[in-house]
Amino acid sequence: MKIIMSAVALIALTAIFSAFGMAQGGNTPLSLRDDLVKIAVTAILGCLSGGVGTYIATQFKLKEQNKAFSLKVKEIQSQIDSQRAAEKQNQEANLRLRYVNPLRSTTNDLIEKISAIEGRINTPYEQEVKNWFRYIKGFCDSNKDNESKKKFFTWCHYEGLFSMSTLHKSAVFFAYADQIFQKSPFSELDRAYAESLEKQLREVRGAFGGVNGIYENSQDVIGNFVTKGDMVTDYREFCRDFAFDDLGTAAFLRITDFFHRDDLLTKTKLSQVRIALNHLQQFLSYMDKGV
Repeated sequence: MKIIMSAVALIALTAIFSAFGMAQGGNTPLSLRDDLVKIAVTAILGCLSGGVGTYIATQFKLKEQNKAFSLKVKEIQSQIDSQRAAEKQNQEANLRLRYVNPLRSTTNDLIEKISAIEGRINTPYEQEVKNWFRYIKGFCDSNKDNESKKKFFTWCHYEGLFSMSTLHKSAVFFAYADQIFQKSPFSELDRAYAESLEKQLREVRGAFGGVNGIYENSQDVIGNFVTKGDMVTDYREFCRDFAFDDLGTAAFLRITDFFHRDDLLTKTKLSQVRIALNHLQQFLSYMDKGV
């Protein structure tokens, strides 16, 4: 574009100088010289105006193309961001379904169990509750024949239903907590949530634990008893394993001590456990609402 404009301008200027040269030679009339100058000037102005117009039009078109390209890039980026957000949301939903929902349900069940036992402490029903767990402890320590195992399995579904279901809910809770500690499933998607969840679980572990409680290592062993791959055993399977597994029940010696010994099962200790479980329950419900 610049080369063409320069060439045209050069031709026009040559024409002007030629006109002046002819005029100076005395052979060209003044009117003709003026006409030649006008023609040359008009040619220059036409060239310049045409070139400028074409240049402006070209620049405007390039600007519009760049603008359209930028908008397209933003649109694509927005689509990518939306897709990533949707994928993250799906991953979080799947993880909550896999880890949080079972944990919340078990926490609610365990709160009911602990509250029920706490309500019987310092009442005429205290020894009845402790005798249930004392019977379980005696079964774990005894030399069991097949008949006594069947009898115990039956007892689990009748008189021993409350005490054994308390052990089952405790074991399932310890299993879910250990899975979260081991796998930390939310650490990549939401580190703050992952750290807060583990903090709440450690509070419950500490409330159960201590020298007058269920040692933290024992909590893990109890949780392993009900863990089957990525699943946990239901109550019936738990009772069957408990009745017929001669070695596995050793994991429950400490927890049965906790629920029947006078120096361990105190209203203060149960209150600490219940409060910690309530804190966890509130956290899970609060975060699940997306607040």
